[in-house]
Amino acid sequence: CYEVKTVGDCFMVATADPCNAVRLALGIQDALYDYDWPDDAIDEVYRTQTEDQSYLPDYFRKWRGLRVRVGLHYGQANIILDEVTKGYDYYGTVVNAASRIESVAHGAQVVVSSDVYEAISASTAALGYEFTSKDLGTQQLRGLPSAMDLVQLTPARFSERTFPPLRLEKAGDVEDDDGDDVESISSGGTSVRGVSWPRAMEREVVIHPIVRNGTMSVEEGIALAYNTYYSIHALLCLTKGDARKKALKEYCKQWHVPLESNETKVMCKIAMKIINSVVTLQNQNDTGRPGTSRSLAGKIAPAANLQQKK
Repeated sequence: CYEVKTVGDCFMVATADPCNAVRLALGIQDALYDYDWPDDAIDEVYRTQTEDQSYLPDYFRKWRGLRVRVGLHYGQANIILDEVTKGYDYYGTVVNAASRIESVAHGAQVVVSSDVYEAISASTAALGYEFTSKDLGTQQLRGLPSAMDLVQLTPARFSERTFPPLRLEKAGDVEDDDGDDVESISSGGTSVRGVSWPRAMEREVVIHPIVRNGTMSVEEGIALAYNTYYSIHALLCLTKGDARKKALKEYCKQWHVPLESNETKVMCKIAMKIINSVVTLQNQNDTGRPGTSRSLAGKIAPAANLQQKK
């Protein structure tokens, strides 16, 4: 398993083997329960929040300590090497789906997509982990192209655990459609730890003329947007406080983007403006010939750095 990044109090982990992912998810539940917690303070909070009035011995047979929710999805993701951290970042629909699934789960609950469940069902022996499963039905998670069949997995020793209905009202909170992405993706992927990659940009890239007219593929377009966005962020990291605000204001002025309080949203708009500008220049120089994505990528950093040199 590869730890891609941390996001606040969350971890993003990637693995080529769905069995490894499930073993990790279930193992987390075992490890947290078996940990030698110094007192019962955490459980007192959980019991109060959930109005759990069960007999203490019964309670501690099922629960103990911190509760961590896990969401798993399986599929092909897009990957970018971060030249700064030398780590890999993963993005695309499969990443968004895993994030959405995690957001609807409850503490100590492991929820997986049917893709994961089918993959491990074909190799139960290889999994080497006893668990129970529960069909959670077909759910439409906001921001995903189609509904997903979800399954709850629980270590066999905790088969008595029960959970409330999925927190479907939270399905859209993780990555709001206005461009903010809690997957900050702190780097385990991003170019700079603690920075968020606005997934909404991916949707803009998909419908962008450079993709629709065949100038570059969706993957190349997203990579271009990604590099542009983080070029802007890297430049802003050179300043702090009022100087940073002034620099962002200058970028907005140069690229004709309204300045607003949501910095991520502003950088997203500037990045798309830069891409549009570079594509226009490239078309003028290359008469719009297809296959120019490599030269386009080479022009992005200089375009983003234009204002910094003034």
